Amino acid sequence: MLTGDFGQGMLIPFSVLPLLLTLVAAGLWTDQLGDREAWRLPAAFMVGLVAGILLVAFDLNLPYPAIGAAVGVIVLGVVVALSVALHGFLGMVLAAAVALWQGYAELGAIAHPLVRWIGLGVGVVLALAAGIGLGAMFGRALGNSAIRFLGLVIAALGLWLLFQVM
Repeated sequence: MLTGDFGQGMLIPFSVLPLLLTLVAAGLWTDQLGDREAWRLPAAFMVGLVAGILLVAFDLNLPYPAIGAAVGVIVLGVVVALSVALHGFLGMVLAAAVALWQGYAELGAIAHPLVRWIGLGVGVVLALAAGIGLGAMFGRALGNSAIRFLGLVIAALGLWLLFQVM
């Protein structure tokens, strides 16, 4: 088990289901879009997470954070399931918007020392990389339909999360 502030921070993305699902879905979508988006979507996602955390830090409110987080899971799951090709700016905006809600709902209220925040960043990158790796592995072994099926599963889990918060 990982101990200490760094290890605890690194485990956060893997212990918060809506965040983990959106990170994996963002990674799958990144793999679907190909090499041109290999850095754009993960970077936009990270910017969105930080923006959501900062909204809480500056006491700015988003309405219905848990619902927004669940809807974000559904949206990215559907995007992967339908293999939506939003390249460039539009894809980055969608990824950042979903991440904004995740950062606000799941991470913003967590007060940690700097070392735990660094661990959190490493955990987020690892979860995104896991999604990209899953996409590459399933895509090459089973084709794009396997990735789309994973997107459908993520969207269904997002619906389940939405019903849990309503």
